Amino acid sequence: MAAEAMDAEERHARAVARQLLGQLEARRAMALNSTTSASKTTAKTTAKTRPRDARDALAANDENASSSRASDAKAMDALRGRCARLTRERDEARRSRADLARKCERLLGRAKTQDVELHKLRRLLGTTRATRGAARRS
Repeated sequence: MAAEAMDAEERHARAVARQLLGQLEARRAMALNSTTSASKTTAKTTAKTRPRDARDALAANDENASSSRASDAKAMDALRGRCARLTRERDEARRSRADLARKCERLLGRAKTQDVELHKLRRLLGTTRATRGAARRS
């Protein structure tokens, strides 16, 4: 049962990570398409009018691309951090479950030992009562 819970928890963590990575990829693709196409269009139209403006537009295009890469890197770092936190939480939960399983095994062993001792005492008590009863009858 504990293994099933660990598997379910791990599947959930992986699903969350896949979802977050998918969202990041979608945002990256959308941002890359919108910034590069808009910058290229601006650069082309400006280049037709003035060469100096063309250089400025291309420089702005490079700045947009680098800022997009920087924001993507930040988002990836945030995702890696979240994945690391989820992994630590999963490992901590596994350790806790393992500790609880060991404690349960120990308690179960004690309970079995106590049951055996109780059975011996009851048998001994029953023998003593039977001996006393036989002594009274005679």
